[in-house]
Amino acid sequence: MKNFLKSFPISIFSVVMGLMGTSLATEMTQNVFHLRFVINRAWLGIAFFFFIIFLIIYILKMILCFKEVKEEFYNPISLSFFSTISICIILLSQGFRTFIPKFALISIWVGSFLQIFFSFLIISQWIRQSHFEIQHMNPSWFIPIVGNFLIPVFAHQLMPVYLEWFFFSIATLFWVILLTILIYRLIFHHPLVEKLIPTLAILVAPPSIAAIGYFQLTGQRNPLVLFFFCSAFFFFVLLFFLFDLFFKIKYDISWWAYIFPLSAFSIASYFMSGVWFFLKWISLSVVIIINLLSLALLIITVIKLIDGKLFNISNE
Repeated sequence: MKNFLKSFPISIFSVVMGLMGTSLATEMTQNVFHLRFVINRAWLGIAFFFFIIFLIIYILKMILCFKEVKEEFYNPISLSFFSTISICIILLSQGFRTFIPKFALISIWVGSFLQIFFSFLIISQWIRQSHFEIQHMNPSWFIPIVGNFLIPVFAHQLMPVYLEWFFFSIATLFWVILLTILIYRLIFHHPLVEKLIPTLAILVAPPSIAAIGYFQLTGQRNPLVLFFFCSAFFFFVLLFFLFDLFFKIKYDISWWAYIFPLSAFSIASYFMSGVWFFLKWISLSVVIIINLLSLALLIITVIKLIDGKLFNISNE
């Protein structure tokens, strides 16, 4: 049991992020095309189940194997994944908003508080650590930024507007800073290690969510909304030019990094389909792909988990 807890990674919460991304993108598709399916509820139920299980296990790890938790926190690769916990809570609040509105309201406030806490914690750790090198920089460092972008999207009209702008401003500032550093690192330094290659998809997420968030805050598709979305569209197309890289890698939990960014892009595309109608059909295609991909990854992940090989793969 203790060996299992020691190897249980914080990055496992990215599975829940992916499942919730699929749920929310599917829900948007059902609403846009007036479909009566309830596929989104199935994904929501699965995501909530895994979140509770993972949270209980990780709390046990914190109690019984705190040394290993500290090692993850001081690791430049796994550090950013601590904010996936708060992001999962924020996403789940959106999923339950029509079923249990009071639970959703409490969850969005709890998630927002945890998100800003983890943001300060992670960024302060980036600054204070002396062993972090440029090659440690990878797209997963955007995860805390994504969390701050999510709050104006899902907490809109549930908290003071100036608080929403606070989160949005932090996210925008660090997106620009980290993107500059990451592009420099990818071009002029060693390539990403194999298991981190799927995290390149994360580049799509921040501008996609920023486009939705800024639209929510201003109520109009102004030039800045177009800037964010066009940036997201560029990174989305760029993934196709990097397609050969994705076929060279073995399965790892990091494969779930494909799902949430594509989900965010599909939702942003629906928002922007009022400007470019063809985006509606691109979004539909992406949602179909992420549903199939989520199902395949879920089956593979569960099989690897039952066989006891899941965390051995991730820790290689």
